[in-house]
Amino acid sequence: MKLAEPAVYAQCGIQMRSEVELALPITASDAWDVDVRVGADIHDSAETPPGEILAVFETDEGAWYTATATG
Repeated sequence: MKLAEPAVYAQCGIQMRSEVELALPITASDAWDVDVRVGADIHDSAETPPGEILAVFETDEGAWYTATATG
């Protein structure tokens, strides 16, 4: 679920500001290491989204999601 205002979450020493609700502890910090944002939907595409690939979850049918870093 997309949040009205991004929250800062903490996990394994990393602070993530996210506009997506995460099942992680929310911190009171106003500093973060990673910014998690929702990009535009890519419908029925085998194309890799732009940016440096950080994580991919694949099934037998292909990639289910790909996380990339962009400017």
